Amino acid sequence: MKRLNSLISLTLIFTLLLSLPVFAKINEGTTDNSKDIQVSEQRLDVFNSIIAKHMANKSSGDVLQKELKQNGFTLINTEKENKSSIPEGLLGDMGIESLNTYVDCPCASIYYDDLDPSKFIASGFFFWDSGLWEYDLPSPCPQSGNMGGTDAFGISFDKPITIYAKDFLTWDRNGNLWEDTSIADTQNTYGVAFAENDQYFSYGDDYTWDSGFVSVKFLPQQSGVYSAWQTLGHTWSTTGISNISISSSGIGVSFTSSNYRWTHVAPESAHYTF
Repeated sequence: MKRLNSLISLTLIFTLLLSLPVFAKINEGTTDNSKDIQVSEQRLDVFNSIIAKHMANKSSGDVLQKELKQNGFTLINTEKENKSSIPEGLLGDMGIESLNTYVDCPCASIYYDDLDPSKFIASGFFFWDSGLWEYDLPSPCPQSGNMGGTDAFGISFDKPITIYAKDFLTWDRNGNLWEDTSIADTQNTYGVAFAENDQYFSYGDDYTWDSGFVSVKFLPQQSGVYSAWQTLGHTWSTTGISNISISSSGIGVSFTSSNYRWTHVAPESAHYTF
């Protein structure tokens, strides 16, 4: 009888041991980081496809927000804070130059994703005013070409985040999509920045960076009030970008020359308490 009880106990223990890997696999699947990233990328793709559609259609903000809401993206009411005044654009000496005041960067937006409720989306636009990038075209202007070196656009945070997905889009003045990339030039716990060639075409009648949009699927790494804002770095003529850095102070853009370039920092940042 004693021997039978021992056999039964051993059988039960063996059965429990066999079941442990299965239990571990179930838990592993629910916390698998690659799965989190895949879901975040898929949802950010949906988010950005809606943005691109409405940019092409030149829809009103209300129409855009309605479709985002229908697809599970809820705009969070954030507070706005005025940042320090935008520094003056640095002029070149060729007589063909723009100012950073020719660009508008509206306050960034933060969304809650109903279908991926553990994470948030931060996003922001830039818009050139009435094609004033024309000041930076070469003279005479060829049919098409690069507007100087690469330009840069990104979004940063004053506190650390974990990034699960990101994307960058640009459009010409007619709402045609040109850039659509998730490959960032610089990324860390304080944000993300993209650097790509901006190009003019149709003999300078249009421009591939007439407007742009950056989005990030993220989680805050700590509780408290977070600020998020965009930065655009623009070059023309012979100047390019040599380095991009991101810190809690924002996005820093270094250039290859002291002429033919400027940086525009969004005048307002979005504040939200996580």
